[in-house]
Amino acid sequence: MRNIKVRLLLLLIFLGFSANLSAQGLSWEAKTRGFTQYNPFLLEVVYIGAPEKLPPLITPDHLGKAFHLIEVKAISNEAFDGHIRRVLRYKILPLQAGKHILQPLRQGQLATKALEILVSKAAFEIKPPSLQPPPAAAFIWWPLFIAAGLIPFVYWLFSREKKAKQIQIKVASPKEQALAEIERLRESDLIATHNWDAFYSQLSWIFREYIEKSGFSHALGKTTAEFLKEAQKQNLFTPEEREGLTHFLSFSDLVKFAQAKAGEVSASQALDEVLSYITKEKDGV
Repeated sequence: MRNIKVRLLLLLIFLGFSANLSAQGLSWEAKTRGFTQYNPFLLEVVYIGAPEKLPPLITPDHLGKAFHLIEVKAISNEAFDGHIRRVLRYKILPLQAGKHILQPLRQGQLATKALEILVSKAAFEIKPPSLQPPPAAAFIWWPLFIAAGLIPFVYWLFSREKKAKQIQIKVASPKEQALAEIERLRESDLIATHNWDAFYSQLSWIFREYIEKSGFSHALGKTTAEFLKEAQKQNLFTPEEREGLTHFLSFSDLVKFAQAKAGEVSASQALDEVLSYITKEKDGV
């Protein structure tokens, strides 16, 4: 009798675990019919799971050389059957025509199916310049063309004593561009309206764009973990800067992808952290 009770208890535990697992899910789906080279398409990843976990992210390494990741947005974050249903939408650009297989995404015991994408060739193509020699008649006119080109030069020789007013165009440095963008972000209504998703998206983009323009390649296309790992290899940050920026970038991901709670204090601290790093750097570094 005791053995029967133990078996029933184990059976109930197994059924409960199976029911909980069946309520979870991970899938992806292309929201575009037909794929054409150089024509962006949308890919949605749907994750149903524990509230404290994030869905797996599609990275440039996952896409390989056949695709380019343009952007990713969180478009849904809602309760679903005791779990959280999160939907991420990716905008992807096909670079190479042909048949491509995206390997499954995985999150613990959950996994998507491999995704087959058949990309048709673009309707246009870049043709090399013609290598045919010019017609013989062209050689008859070349002295006239040379003479016509000398006329402005001769005129310049006689009028060179007249000094024209020179208009100098100053190209803003990466540091000046970043500071201007941060000032525009500070003056926007994103903090006042508590639009934290847009605020942290723009602030992290400004920071990554500044880093990339300063010589760190592909800063905009890397995940936070990839970016920090590569930055450590290049000694891009001091230990104190790395600690602060790691917190800022990780929290930005939580706000953008997991709807983490933010506030005016944390937003102000994030601005100060980015400004502290940018203002200490020399222009062009």
